[in-house]
Amino acid sequence: MKNFWKLFGIIVFIAVIGFTMTACKEKDNDDDNIDDSVVTVSQLPDFPSGSNPAMTKEAAQAVLAELRASKILNTLEDEFGEVFEANMPEIEDEYNFNVSFYNKSLPEGFVRVNVPVYTANTTRTGGFITLDEYKKAGKAYEEIHFAVGDKENSAWNVNYKGETIKAKTEKGVTVAQGSTISDLKYSGSSSATVTEAGLYNDFKENLTESFKTQLIYGLTVTTSSGSIKIILDVTIDGSCTANNVKYVWDADEEDKYIFTEIYSGSLKVYGGNNTLLIDFPITDQESDNEAYKMIIGSYSEPEMSLKNNVKVNKNINTPKKAVEASRLNRK
Repeated sequence: MKNFWKLFGIIVFIAVIGFTMTACKEKDNDDDNIDDSVVTVSQLPDFPSGSNPAMTKEAAQAVLAELRASKILNTLEDEFGEVFEANMPEIEDEYNFNVSFYNKSLPEGFVRVNVPVYTANTTRTGGFITLDEYKKAGKAYEEIHFAVGDKENSAWNVNYKGETIKAKTEKGVTVAQGSTISDLKYSGSSSATVTEAGLYNDFKENLTESFKTQLIYGLTVTTSSGSIKIILDVTIDGSCTANNVKYVWDADEEDKYIFTEIYSGSLKVYGGNNTLLIDFPITDQESDNEAYKMIIGSYSEPEMSLKNNVKVNKNINTPKKAVEASRLNRK
């Protein structure tokens, strides 16, 4: 089965934030279903008194350029990560846990973090139970026997939100109080069933995995060029299937793995009177990357990212790197 922490990083960050994670909601929901949130411009913080809201696309683009150059969103994301890590308890079993916390921030900080849901649940039978016990005990497991029909099923659900609790200014760019730095909803599941009996290095399985993640940014930004409101909202549906493949990676089976990614969403920028000035659709990985870069600028791709390895919106045979990113790293 996949290493959950690796997968969490992939999905949370696959929406191209230094933010995964993976993939975020105010209420619990079904592990296999996300009720998509809808953010409207009227929900964003008001323009500051005395500011100069953009009235044209060109004016909005000038504000975006200053926003990118300031790197203020990178700073706020870094603070979000620091708060998140500081409040995450030590998890003994990375495949079974249930964590939540609320209203956490740094002393004199700018970002409040809520994590209503952060869970993973795994059930196993047969050799998978023994494998888990041996790994926890630090015992060699190459001689474990797996029988036809042995199963390992996992489900995970991640929901977090970061928002500014006071306005922050950096290099002449201000992000208003009440802006959403990242609102992530992420759920996924995987199922593995042994199809050919054997020892750890030899047995084969059928594998299915799926995930859905939604990421939202909701910002009111003021610069020397003016003020704008930004909504970045992207949803990614993904899956991986493979039939009768070894549990341990085998390069000869590379073409048996089929990945799917479907993107939807948009980047919208509003100006004075909440007039829509920029409406950039997100329909694939390339436009997802571009939308993120329009507000953040350049970014460093996660080491395990699927980017540039998976064609979007269709099934394909994937290269080894994409396969490893999804479900290997088992030894």
